[in-house]
Amino acid sequence: MPALNAARMLRQTYNEVMAQGIVDEVILVDDGSRDSTAAIASELEHLTLHVHKRKLVVTEPIKKYVTGWPSQQERISLS
Repeated sequence: MPALNAARMLRQTYNEVMAQGIVDEVILVDDGSRDSTAAIASELEHLTLHVHKRKLVVTEPIKKYVTGWPSQQERISLS
């Protein structure tokens, strides 16, 4: 489960996921939050926490695997 500055909603989201009864463990990736996301996550049972020290940009590595991804020029012209 990705998280960025999610402290306000993390417990509620975690509880809703676990209440489904189909998840044994949540893997949470904190993408450089500046709030207490990691601290709250570390208190939750059945949760594995991975923390990135800085926000990682995902779109650049992914775009080479996705066909039809607009180029930088196409993205500029769409705005």
